[in-house]
Amino acid sequence: PKHVDVPELLRVVRFAATDPGVQRPEAAPDGEEVYATPIDEFRLSRYVLAPDATTPDLTSPGPQVLLCTAGRVTAGDETLSPGDAVFVPAGERVTAHG
Repeated sequence: PKHVDVPELLRVVRFAATDPGVQRPEAAPDGEEVYATPIDEFRLSRYVLAPDATTPDLTSPGPQVLLCTAGRVTAGDETLSPGDAVFVPAGERVTAHG
């Protein structure tokens, strides 16, 4: 088992409750909702698709993970249900259909 330095842990941990600072997304003209992140290497956004709606081209210079949170979404050859995710390699062309 890994050693835990309890005195050091107690020194650095704050036990006071704080406001979690819930992030609100900024709406983009194409329907994307973008959540601000403190680093350039990570981006979080979402689309809320109506039935039979299609996102704009989601191709990215970096890898992506697409996650379905409600309904059914088709991304490329994959059909996703709530809780399903698919990895999209960097540069692979993809759109999502509700």
